[in-house]
Parts: sequence; C-alpha cells; structure tokens
Amino acid sequence: VPQNGRNFEYISGEDPYLGYVMVQPAIRGIQSKGVIANAKHYVNNNQETNRQTVSEDVDERTQFEIYYPPFEGAVAAEVGSMMCSYNKIRGNWSCENSETLQRDLKERMGFEGWVMSDWGATHSTSINAGLDQEMPGADYMGAGLQSLYDQGGVTLAKLQDSATRIFVPMFALGVFDTPNNNPIATNVTSAAHNELARNLSVRATVLLKNEGGVLPIRTAAVKNIAMIGAQAAAPIVHGGGSGQVVPYYTSSPYAAILQHLGIAPPTSNCSDGHFMDNTDFYNTDNQTSAPAADVAACCALCAQNSLCTHFSWTKDASTCWMKSDGKGQRTDTNVVSGICAKDGPSKSCNQAGVCVTFSDGGDVDAAARLAQASDIALVFVGTTSSEGSDR
Repeated sequence: VPQNGRNFEYISGEDPYLGYVMVQPAIRGIQSKGVIANAKHYVNNNQETNRQTVSEDVDERTQFEIYYPPFEGAVAAEVGSMMCSYNKIRGNWSCENSETLQRDLKERMGFEGWVMSDWGATHSTSINAGLDQEMPGADYMGAGLQSLYDQGGVTLAKLQDSATRIFVPMFALGVFDTPNNNPIATNVTSAAHNELARNLSVRATVLLKNEGGVLPIRTAAVKNIAMIGAQAAAPIVHGGGSGQVVPYYTSSPYAAILQHLGIAPPTSNCSDGHFMDNTDFYNTDNQTSAPAADVAACCALCAQNSLCTHFSWTKDASTCWMKSDGKGQRTDTNVVSGICAKDGPSKSCNQAGVCVTFSDGGDVDAAARLAQASDIALVFVGTTSSEGSDR
C-alpha cells in the first residue's frame, strides 16, 4: 500500500513489471561479489500495521499478476534465498503456507534456493509446506524437526532437498572457497561509493533544474531568501528499522545555500571549548551525521545545522552525530560530546547584500510573514517511515 512504512527500502517498483525488471541487476550485482542475496518479504507483506496478525486475502490471479512478478524476477536472476513474511495469507501463516511456498514459489516459479523465515515468523515445523530454515534459533526446526522425522512426518528426501537448497548457493557463490571473516562492524564505505550514492540520489529526487534560465527567477533582483521548515536544516534522508542505512555525510539545503552564496554559518560557542569526555548523547532526535577530524570540527558542523544543539563525536570512526537535544546521556569511553548554543538571529547575509533567513515553521503566522516579505520563499516539508509502522 502507498503508506507502507517500509516502501523506502523496497525495490519492488511502482508496478509489477518494473519490479520484475529492477530486482534482477541488483541480485546479480550482490551475488557477483560472493554474497547470497535474499528476496523479501514473500509474500503480501504490504503493510506494517498489524503485520504479525493480519491476513491478506488475495486470490490466485491477483497474486500472479500483481504480487508475484518481483519475486519471479528474483527467481530469474537465480537469487539464493527468499524470506517468508510475518502475515497470514488467506488465513494461513506465510511461513507455513504450502500454496505460496511449496506450490507457487518452488514448483511453479522453479525457485531452487532456500526459504528462511522472517525473525520469529515460524509457527510450526513447516518443512513440508516449503520452509527450509527457521530464523533465528530452532524452536520448531531443531528438536521438533528430528521428532517429526522419527515419527515419519517428513521424509529423508525432503530433508535432503532443504539441505541441498541451502548448500548449493553457498558453493555456487564461493562462500566456502573464500570465507568472509570480516566482523559486522567493518566499515566498507569508499569515496567512489559515496559519490555514486550521491549522484543516484540527485538523479532520483531533482525533478526540475534551472538550466538555461527556464525558471522565472530574476537572480539579480533576489536579495531576501526565506527557508521555511525543519527539513531545510535537518533533512530526512532515510527511514527507520532494519533497512536503515546512515549515510557517510549529509548536506542540508540550508547549509548548501549558505555555502553557495558565500554566507558564513551562524556562530556558536562550541561548548566554550570545554567538551564532555566519555559522554554520549544517546538519542536520534533530528539526528544527522558527518565525518569530523576531531570534536572541535564536530561542533563546527553542529553550528551549521540550525536544529543541532548537542553533538557526540566518536573517536574510532571520527563521526560527528548531531542532535536537537541532549536526551539519553550515558557513559561511553569512545565518545566525546558537547553543546552548541547558537548566537543571534537566523538571518545571515553576504557582502553583496543577499540574505537568507531560516524559520523552522513552528510559528505558522511568523513563517507566513517571513515568506511574504521575501523575494523567494523555499518551503521544506517531509515525512519519514519505519519498519513496524505505516505512515
């Protein structure tokens, strides 16, 4: 559904065919690096509201025409694994639904990899229904599976089929030939990847450029620019949950326009030079991050962000975490924190007399008056979403 809280992380596309096409190069690219891709969440996990109890009642034709194509694209790209979802489908749990898993996915679509459950989505020893791996743990697929076999409830051939489905992708992609011993905390960021991510973001979000002066803006006559909305200073750049990826750096529209016009950012006292060692403001309130060589540089970055009043700098990763408050203060020997109190009004001007005034929009009447008094008013609005809840 359009308000699904996890739409930001899905690649299923705006229509079934687009999803079918888009997933294939992504899967091939991932698996070309010796990493087994996982297509999820199979299937009909179209909303986060009541995702662990809702029953999605979808008829067979609609499944194949609307909801299956992205997964069929994954099968065509030889994806190594699939993940079944939390929801029910026509009254039966997705991870023990023999129609969608065994019949449609494995037999009709010809999927040769293995099916793992979403975390905690296993409700029974459902290997005969098409589930190959319970995640995490083995409440049903450990001793329960042994008991089922001992009682003749599952054949040896079925057990061998599940094992084969798991091991074949591992051998095919070289998992055993080139073991990956890197810890989960390994930083795999590179300058090339950062640049690619930025370019992709620009191309995906900028809909109209003022190339050739196409927009009716008389630049020479512009002296007062109003930037209204918290998103101007602290843009939302990702959603929340297990699909959240914190970017290497963020550039707010407010900071970027100030820099473009040659306007110095608002000054701050940067904790008066006294920082809080072994202290972390552990919260995500209006949080953004950027690389910083030291804690002083982190405070300077905070000064450029109109919503930042508190910051925490990590020693090991040289990362500056900027926040709008000091909630969640805790001890951490890897972190140095501080307070960045802004001085003066939000209006800043360059030597040519071009001024930028920022308003977070909290006072609607004041923001309207600011817009009326400006040559150009830029209004920024946004909403975020997260796993576990819809918009």
